[in-house]
Order: sequence, then structure tokens, then C-alpha cells
Amino acid sequence: MGSVIELLGVPGVGKSTIGKLAVVNTDYQFIDSADIILAEARKLGLSLTSHDEIPLIPEKNLIDILHLTRKRIEEISSNNKLLLDGYLNIRIGRLGYWLLTPDVLRSRKTIGIIIVIASPSQIIKWRKKNANSRKRSIRPFFEISIEQSLIIDIAVRVSMDLGIPLKVVYNREGALDKAVKEVKEFIIGIEELYSQFKLLSHVHQRPLFNFKSKS
Repeated sequence: MGSVIELLGVPGVGKSTIGKLAVVNTDYQFIDSADIILAEARKLGLSLTSHDEIPLIPEKNLIDILHLTRKRIEEISSNNKLLLDGYLNIRIGRLGYWLLTPDVLRSRKTIGIIIVIASPSQIIKWRKKNANSRKRSIRPFFEISIEQSLIIDIAVRVSMDLGIPLKVVYNREGALDKAVKEVKEFIIGIEELYSQFKLLSHVHQRPLFNFKSKS
């Protein structure tokens, strides 16, 4: 049976770097949902080359692409353990942050949430450094600050609603190893906790995690 640990944070905070290192020597694989979004967009003939171009997808295409992305992630997670970089930087009219809802997380059996944060000034510095190699746009301080706060607020609300553990990891300049260690320890810890719940669920003949969508 598969499971998902969500890895959240504003673009440029270091999720991919941390995630790829954290899953080494674990049963998890790192998946970036933005890569799936780009792949689905290209199937429709949209020539996108970077994650920062995703918000530019026409709304008429974007909703279909997000549904296909959700379905693809559910297919992958059904038999795999994923550390999923959940792409949140999408605003579709009034739908807001569409990809992080209780129903979405239930459908792919999310068992934990990790939020990677950093100071907005540090994120700007990293984005400038990767501006050419990763085609990063430079975003203003206040925009990064507001989005980071929104992600934390939404993730905490969803975590409380579903009753799943949440971890905040501060990615500081020169302290990558510490951030990776914290994420890896969370992965190992949540796996141990989840294994105990599955054992208890079997003993008591009832599920301890309710992954069914609300009617």
C-alpha cells in the first residue's frame, strides 16, 4: 500500500534539494508535482519550460491539467511511498490554492505534512542564484512573505482537519544538512507511527486513518 508525505513551501525555498537528499536510504521516492503539471501541459501542446511558467497556463486549460495531475499522483501513490513536492503556487480565479484540500489529501492517502520555510530575503537570494540555470523569476519580498504565511496557514488547517502530523523545517543558509536531517527523521518517524497504527487497526478490525472522502 502506498502513502504520501507532502513537502510544501514557496517556490525557491529549497524543497527539491532537501527532498531528493532526504529520501536517500528510505522507502520513499521524491516526486515534484510541478513536473507532472508541466508534462500534462505539454501533452496539450503548451510549450512550457519551467515551473515558474505554470501560473501562465490559460485558465481553460489549467483546471483540466490539474485534474489530470491529481489523477496521475493518485496512480503513482497507490503502490508507492512518495515525498511529494506539492505545487501550491496556482491561483485559478476564486479557487485559490486548489491542490491542498482535505479531499485531495485523503484521495492520495497523505500521512504527514512538512513545510519548508526560509526568510524571504534568503529565498530571493537563492532565486537570483538560480535565475539562469533554473529559469527562476525574481519575486518581491512582500509577495514571498505573504505566500509563505498562506501556505503555513492552509497546511495547519488541513493537518488539524485530517488529524495528521505536521513538521516545519527552517532552511537556513549554510545549514542544508540540518534541514535534510530533520526531514529524514520525520519520514522515518511517521513511517514507524503509521506502522503502529496499521497494526492496531488490524487488531481492532477498524481503520484508524479515515481516508474516505466526505460525502
